[in-house]
Amino acid sequence: MGKIILIILLTIIATTTAKAIEIDTLWFRIAGAGVQELDFTPDDKYVIAWTNAIEFWEVEKGVKEFSIPIDIKAVGDYNYNEQYLVFAKDSTPRLLDWETKEVIEGFQKEETFIGRIKTAKSKNEFMATKGDYPKVIYFWDINQKQILDSFEITKEFEKDNQKWGRSIHEYDFVGNNDEFFYVRINDNNAKTPGLPPKYEIDNFSYLIYNRETKELVDSLFAFQVSFENYNHVDKMVVMNDRTNLAWNNKGGEITFYNVNSKKIL
Repeated sequence: MGKIILIILLTIIATTTAKAIEIDTLWFRIAGAGVQELDFTPDDKYVIAWTNAIEFWEVEKGVKEFSIPIDIKAVGDYNYNEQYLVFAKDSTPRLLDWETKEVIEGFQKEETFIGRIKTAKSKNEFMATKGDYPKVIYFWDINQKQILDSFEITKEFEKDNQKWGRSIHEYDFVGNNDEFFYVRINDNNAKTPGLPPKYEIDNFSYLIYNRETKELVDSLFAFQVSFENYNHVDKMVVMNDRTNLAWNNKGGEITFYNVNSKKIL
């Protein structure tokens, strides 16, 4: 099946003058289940498929030339100068030189698995959570190979005679100099003793914080998911200039937000 997919892809590429971003879109449509993210190498020679491994697929030949296992939830990214891919294996951050395929170690093994890895684009730093229903985001220095600091949310609280749990579901750096980061937080009342499932509520909110001080900078929006009310965000994207965010949460309506002005565009 994999060979058939690659033949289809190569046929499309060979018969069109596709740019890297167009080929990237084709891979997303064709690659199918198991692929969490797709990247190109900086020279556009390989498509990198993030599965339970980092897979290098040679675009012109359509063959997988290299693969290295990763922790399934630790999908990573390039560091700021695109020299390394940052990933995790056995609860330990690692670096992969995408040209030589050399793995750089030296990070400390963590007590549980590492979540989605998001890298800064102006400095050698990345952020990630640990474990299920995380309450803390950790910031690593790639040069020093150690945790610099962290951002922690309230674990539990009571409201309207109900017991609520809080967890982090999404995050990324924003700003020209990565001076901010956004977080999607979920408040869930399932911890309330005796609460019937149909009364369970998830209150999601997107918030922006200052990277250094961890102070709240702005609240983007919130939405609720319940038995009778279902809302969702299809995609939150940090745009290439790093100062604008874009998301879709109203069935096709795309909203743009500028971090510097703190205004909806």
